[in-house]
Amino acid sequence: MDELKNTLMTLLHAIRKGNVEYYQTHVSEGLTCIEPETLGNVVVGLPFHEYFMNNFSTTGEYHIELINPVIKAFGDFGYTTYTLVLLKK
Repeated sequence: MDELKNTLMTLLHAIRKGNVEYYQTHVSEGLTCIEPETLGNVVVGLPFHEYFMNNFSTTGEYHIELINPVIKAFGDFGYTTYTLVLLKK
């Protein structure tokens, strides 16, 4: 599980820094998410994340905290759910 959590944290940092190429190579094309920007709607696929990273990446220092993370592995597949807290320093 530590490997999945480390990968998740690396992906979250890639999002914040706008590293689209890294993100694309480490997630499923069919990923889903519910983000504050989606107003509670489920978004499917990479285009939302690519748009977000290309237009809203974070500059400066920040801290990422995961609240109530659930990380599950099934062979070479895994999923996570969590509440993300992003603190800008």
